[in-house]
Amino acid sequence: MGAKEVLENGVGCRIGNGKQVKIWGDAWLQPPHTRLFLPPNHVLSPDSHVDALIDSEVGWWNLNLLQNCFSQEEVERIGNVIISPLGQDDKIIWKGTPSGLFTVKSAYHMEMWRISRERGESSGEYGGGMECSRRIQKLTYEETDGRGLLLFFFEKLDNEEVLEALTVAQMIWLRRNSMVFGRGFSPPLKVISEVHSSLEDGALGSSNLAHFISGLEVGHSFWSKPPQGWWKINWDASIDKEARRMGIRAVIRDGNGAVVAARMSFLPYNDDPSAVEALAAWHAVKLGREMGGTCIIIEGDSMEVVMALRKNRYNYQNYGHLLEDIATSLSFFSICSSSACKA
Repeated sequence: MGAKEVLENGVGCRIGNGKQVKIWGDAWLQPPHTRLFLPPNHVLSPDSHVDALIDSEVGWWNLNLLQNCFSQEEVERIGNVIISPLGQDDKIIWKGTPSGLFTVKSAYHMEMWRISRERGESSGEYGGGMECSRRIQKLTYEETDGRGLLLFFFEKLDNEEVLEALTVAQMIWLRRNSMVFGRGFSPPLKVISEVHSSLEDGALGSSNLAHFISGLEVGHSFWSKPPQGWWKINWDASIDKEARRMGIRAVIRDGNGAVVAARMSFLPYNDDPSAVEALAAWHAVKLGREMGGTCIIIEGDSMEVVMALRKNRYNYQNYGHLLEDIATSLSFFSICSSSACKA
């Protein structure tokens, strides 16, 4: 396969407002099947853009229209796409890195994975010498406590190896989710390839280690009241695979711990836990604005989302525009901060 074909296979569209991307033929759905193809006598025009499928009043997919125009499988594939509630423009992204930015190495990894998959070879072939550091391979940890595992990493490994170990753990977790939610089971070669791409891409930079260390030392694991005069907005999200829907919850409490407002809603199924958590954070911030909050703390149990909001630097990943929408909405508050909490 030539360089042009490699690039075409790796490039996709991230839907913001859907005005620049065509429903039929453009690559805007989640892998592995990123395109819809126009069947004969379809009710929608061949030139229709994705915004025709969005309910502009609610800033989300028009579920009734989707169910009338597409099969259930296609409805779920479309529902898996996170759009921008504030109507950002669509963007071209690279599917081979967590940040959505192109790197030559990630293109190489994607092509090696495609070759090994097409030829049906074992995970050890076409590995291109990719493997974890030897010190990580030889680690043995018998406990199941996540906090203890992180402390173990910091004790036994240097900073670069800690980054690698955390990235491996993240990719194994995503591999598990992929199997649970019916997207197939990735072989080890693909997992290691994604680890190398993520490390090169800097998805978890060394500067973020301070957040992990401070979180371990301070132990901000459980809920606490906000300062007087502040509101704390907690969000949570859940995915119900059997009911094919996701639940989003947000609750606002004042400095006395009293509930100011709460909201719970159900949305069409999405199988990306991080994207669903980001969507829940958006609804939490939206609730805070509707209630007229001024000084707020937003708090959820997704460290990935919280760290992205703290960095205030967003990327081209599939829900990066949602994080940007959250940041835009947070700018309307007088004072705000974000934190992670288990309960």
